[in-house]
Amino acid sequence: MSSLRSRFTFGDGAVIALALALILALFTSGGQGRRRLEIRTPDGRWQYALPADRVLTFAGSAGPFIAAINAYTITITETHCPDGSCARMGPLSRPGGSIICIPQKIELVILAQDADMEADSVCY
Repeated sequence: MSSLRSRFTFGDGAVIALALALILALFTSGGQGRRRLEIRTPDGRWQYALPADRVLTFAGSAGPFIAAINAYTITITETHCPDGSCARMGPLSRPGGSIICIPQKIELVILAQDADMEADSVCY
């Protein structure tokens, strides 16, 4: 019986260190970055640089629509749509994420870098 002996070499350590560094970079660099909030209404489009701390009020089809921005997180604080499902969706914080209020005809989208992202789908 011959026994196989494995040795840990400098090359093995370099490959492992590179893989760990890449994994760490992927998890940490995907952080906040440059982001913008775009709000689309029948009256136009508005963009706000993130992070920010402010309250935004827009005229929706059914009444006022109020969103609060806290750093990179957007929360719907008031809407006058029949069921308020857009407000119950919770905070919006990831690039590409969106909240769409069909009755109010208002869409909020977080854009990453300088990309123009459109909603993947809208349900009625």
